[in-house]
Amino acid sequence: MNSYILLVHSNSGTLSPLAGDLEALGFRIQQASGGENALDLVAHIPLLALVVLDGEIGGKELVYLVTAIKKVHPDLPILLLKPAQDVGTGRFGEFMPDVILDAGAGAGEIRDRAERLLCQKLYPGEVVETIQSRSRTVLWEAFKSDLKPGAPCLRANRNMLGPICAILSFCGPGIAGRLVVSGTHEHLAAIYRRIIPDVSDVSIDAAEDLAGEMANQIVGRIKEYFVSRGIGFELASPVFLSGADVEVRYKAGRPSLVIPFHESEDTLFVQFCVDRLDREALGEAEGENVASGGSIVFL
Repeated sequence: MNSYILLVHSNSGTLSPLAGDLEALGFRIQQASGGENALDLVAHIPLLALVVLDGEIGGKELVYLVTAIKKVHPDLPILLLKPAQDVGTGRFGEFMPDVILDAGAGAGEIRDRAERLLCQKLYPGEVVETIQSRSRTVLWEAFKSDLKPGAPCLRANRNMLGPICAILSFCGPGIAGRLVVSGTHEHLAAIYRRIIPDVSDVSIDAAEDLAGEMANQIVGRIKEYFVSRGIGFELASPVFLSGADVEVRYKAGRPSLVIPFHESEDTLFVQFCVDRLDREALGEAEGENVASGGSIVFL
């Protein structure tokens, strides 16, 4: 089930463009008219990832709503679209929205701030950096490939990327999920020949084996990071998929973190998805341990 985003407004038309943009990204949208309706939905919506408030719903009701949500769900991100007559941050007291934007903010700015809140909720910034840096190190040291990492992506849907995929699941007391390495046959074959120059014809099976070994070594490096924080896990046997015009869907507890690695016009994808993560064991920093603005995009 994809994550939900709750839009709270006084007039549904004011947030309709934002609702359409978020639905296009793969999120499920619920809309509430006023505070009581919103609180009821917050209590019952599964996988609620973000609350967006239209500041026009009124000063006192707005402060009441933010306070009521944060008291019960302190980690639930709230983005406030500031009304024409600013309610003033001083009125909120102890409980504040996570981000306040002008009501006239463009879609790009709203998306940028919203994705930072979602990334903070779903993947700590240190985890994003660890996966990116250790994946790149493995690709260079073990596979002689100096691939340039692109912007990390939060992937809201559950389709695999690339016609050849190697899926390696892992599970332990504090974490469960999977890592996927995917790319085209042509790109994987070029990397294969870089390692073993004498091979001229790289079969689909050989390309799958290469992707599987990449996944195995990347997960091994990532495991070092988690073990150092008291989160150990064991690996399952890899699963290989290949084909064209095939849609592969799988159950997931949250959107996947995808890091593309570019080489000329080719792209190799490293996709990391956790269904369960002991965030307390990671000891993540309060509000600071998140990716910087503009470094996370949506697929």
